[in-house]
Amino acid sequence: MQRSVARHARSISVPAQLTDQQAKDGLRIYKDTCIYCHGAPGKDPGDIGKGLNPEAPYLPDTVGRWSSAELFWIIKHGIKMTGTASYGAVHKDEEIWNLVAFVQGLPKMTPEQYGQMEQSAALAPLAVTQEPGKALSAPPVAQLIGERPLRSV
Repeated sequence: MQRSVARHARSISVPAQLTDQQAKDGLRIYKDTCIYCHGAPGKDPGDIGKGLNPEAPYLPDTVGRWSSAELFWIIKHGIKMTGTASYGAVHKDEEIWNLVAFVQGLPKMTPEQYGQMEQSAALAPLAVTQEPGKALSAPPVAQLIGERPLRSV
């Protein structure tokens, strides 16, 4: 799998620098889609993640093995036969880069820092935009568990 991801990711142009603001924006997506399977610093995965076979990796322990381009490719296209969904159909590339910025910070993030980021994100207004002719809908994982945050797709 690692070789396949590396080969596919070669053609991806990585932004010059991923920013703290992108990481903050990526936290919202992580909370909506990823935390249920991967957990977070100080937070266990939800029931969905605990029932996966193979088990979803704990990202603070594994994300350092992947380049930015490889993480982008994994998030956008998913990994077959693992339960890792493809989010390219429901998230714009900009949003996926925000998520990459966030997950790359996980290895050094303490549970307290994660909690502070969550609180900051909860206090910040959520900008929901809707493109003409496109409906607002929830991310696929959130639909499975019954939560329905607004997201433009």
